[in-house]
Amino acid sequence: MNIRLAIKKYACVVVALAMAATLLTGTFAACASSGQADEEIIIVARNYIFIDDISGNGVVIGSKKGHFKPTEFKGTAGTAVLLFMYNRISRDKCVQLISKLYEIERNTVAPKVDSVLAFLEENELLLTSKYPNPSRNYGMNKFRPEE
Repeated sequence: MNIRLAIKKYACVVVALAMAATLLTGTFAACASSGQADEEIIIVARNYIFIDDISGNGVVIGSKKGHFKPTEFKGTAGTAVLLFMYNRISRDKCVQLISKLYEIERNTVAPKVDSVLAFLEENELLLTSKYPNPSRNYGMNKFRPEE
């Protein structure tokens, strides 16, 4: 009788460990597929730029060291600039957030976001980090859509 009881207890322990392993595997898979796990996080060197003006149409940014002239980004591009400046997000997450905010298609937003990224890269304002630590909460400004 004691052997059967020991086998039942052992079987219960094995089942409990299998369930815990399944739960942990599912948790890790959910974390890995959270949307930004495999994407490159964009970090802007905001110590080198300043916001010259924010209006209802967009935002004007300038270089603190005079590397580029003040540049205006209107509508969705202005929102993208501010998202990249104050959040650590990927390009795809930025496109998703802006398309949801302005209620327009992603394929319409993507070229604007790409132009902002090209500007930031051209002026050497993009940084890299071994541990990018992506943002979880996002603050966004909505500007009047471009005409």
